Amino acid sequence: DDDVPPPPPLSEPATKDIPVEAQKWEYEKRRNMWAAYPLDVNAQIAKTFAKGGKTVPIKMRGKEYLVDLAGMVQKSKRGKTKKIRCGVKKQSLQTCLQFKISASELINVDTNGLSDPYLVISQQKRVVYQSEVVKDNLSPVWKPFNLFMS
Repeated sequence: DDDVPPPPPLSEPATKDIPVEAQKWEYEKRRNMWAAYPLDVNAQIAKTFAKGGKTVPIKMRGKEYLVDLAGMVQKSKRGKTKKIRCGVKKQSLQTCLQFKISASELINVDTNGLSDPYLVISQQKRVVYQSEVVKDNLSPVWKPFNLFMS
């Protein structure tokens, strides 16, 4: 049927017809370099979008942002904006890997106390996961997380 529109590409806003669990929200970390939101933040944005919400406050890496779903931007408390986008997660032929990562005896790089480490996983210059910050800890244990690999 020619009247049925194709699913939205990643660069266009998702429609409410896309199930919450299938939505993949990303923000433009740098020019033309997109980063996926952490799973908990992605779920928060997707649920708000599905309910018709216009904005959703989020917290990433210890910083607070306001995601404006109408304007498709993420705003920092200082007023800096970054583009956001939503697409459909690839579900076919994917493997889900669960990670439980910790570190021990990290070097203290903070001059006023212990370091505040976080974990970043990138693939081909694209951030695919960024953990929460573990405050004042040289032997951090991060929350378990899943990554989907095709």
